[in-house]
Order: sequence, then C-alpha cells, then structure tokens
Amino acid sequence: QALTARSGDRDVLTQNLVLKATRDEIVGYQARVRSDPSDHVSRTALAARYLQVGSVEAALAELREAIQLAPQFPDAQYNLGAALLARGAKTDAIAAYRRAIELNADYAEAHNNLGVVLESMGDRATAVTHYERAIHIQPHQAGAHYNLANVRLADGAVADAVAHYRQALEARRCTHSAGPARRGGCRVSAGARPQPQTGQCTRGLRVAAGHGARVDAAQHGRGTGVGAPSHAGRRRRSPRCARYAGRSLRVGRAIPSRD
Repeated sequence: QALTARSGDRDVLTQNLVLKATRDEIVGYQARVRSDPSDHVSRTALAARYLQVGSVEAALAELREAIQLAPQFPDAQYNLGAALLARGAKTDAIAAYRRAIELNADYAEAHNNLGVVLESMGDRATAVTHYERAIHIQPHQAGAHYNLANVRLADGAVADAVAHYRQALEARRCTHSAGPARRGGCRVSAGARPQPQTGQCTRGLRVAAGHGARVDAAQHGRGTGVGAPSHAGRRRRSPRCARYAGRSLRVGRAIPSRD
C-alpha cells in the first residue's frame, strides 16, 4: 500500500529506512567481528547498532568482550554506560561514564550523559559541572546546552537559560548545514528514532548521542560504517559551523532520563 505525502507518513518511512540501514550495518559489523574476534572497535560499533534496534543484552555482550580486549578503550566504557542506562542501572551507568572520562578527560558526550544521570538522581550541582565541562570541550554540544538551559530555567536564571537554548539551536543548525554524515555515523536525540546528524530537544534531560561508538576514523584508519565516507552533495557551511564538522562520530540511540 502506497504511503501518502502526509508528514506522519514521511516520518514513518524515514524511520523504516533508518531501521533497515541500521540492520544492514549490524550484518556488516557481525561479519567484521567473525573475521577478527579481537577487533574491539568493531565490537563497540556493533554494540551501538544493537542499542539502536533495542537489543540491549546483545550490546552488553559485545561491550564486555570489547572491554576485555581493550580495557583502556574509552568508547567501550561510554557505550557500556549507555547500555546500563537502558537497563535502568543508573549507579552502574555512572561508574561506566566516569571510567570513560578517566580514560579521556575531554570526552564531551560522556560528561553530558553523566550529568544527565546525576541530575536524574538529584545531584544537580555535580551535573552542572559536567554540562559546563562538556560545553568547554565542545562549544557546539547541543545536548549539554539544552540540559544546562533547563537547570538555569529551573533556578530562575531566565536570561542565561535563553542564551543556552539559543546555542543549542545554533548547534543543531550547524549540524544540519554540515550535510550527510559519514556512513554509519549519526547523532541521535533522546527518546527519538535515530536520524543522521540530527537531534530533537525533548522535554526534560537530553542525552547526547548517548549510545554511540565514538570512533575516530583517523585514529583507527577507517570509518565506523560499512561504506566509505561520502562527501558528495554537502551544502556549504558557514566558517563558524565548519570548525565543528568532521569530529569523531557517535552512533546509536540515546535513552532519555526524564525529570
């Protein structure tokens, strides 16, 4: 049955296409892992895709293997935190995010996600320090700006809140103007189906690309996806936005922590 051109139908079609692409990527990463069981990077990326389709236990199994293979790999710890959060194990998720930060102090997404969990458990003061640290590391971290704006608004600091909301929107604009992501990479908002390099601010706390393999193609000599990077068809970026393009990709579905 053909879909009409209504917005809701387009959304469903897009979600189905993304889901199919994710499942195709799962098959590709499974093949990589079978070919080289010691490949902790592919195991971590496979876990991220499992999380995208809701296979939390499969993701945890891959992440445990990845951590056993490479205990110093911060991205496996980051994704472990995301998987544990999906399970509702907040205390364990906090420990995993803290470990990721120990291994990489400049891990902006880990700082933001740790802040989300801490705030959901009532530790707003410490959460704010992590939101601020995430922004210091990555000034266009939309999730951290959004989360910090919520805190400022709750504290009555309306002007400060508005400033951070504006910066969150600007970060999203830059992300959109950067064009298609490297195949296999996407940024995802809390509580939404993943869309390539997009985000949606939801009410409450926002996890920044929470369940994602943070894989730097330059560091590991390859992209995170099955295919090669695509540079065709990109729109022109403003100089301000261009500074934030080409960073390491985080992939996977984030689990929101509601206030």
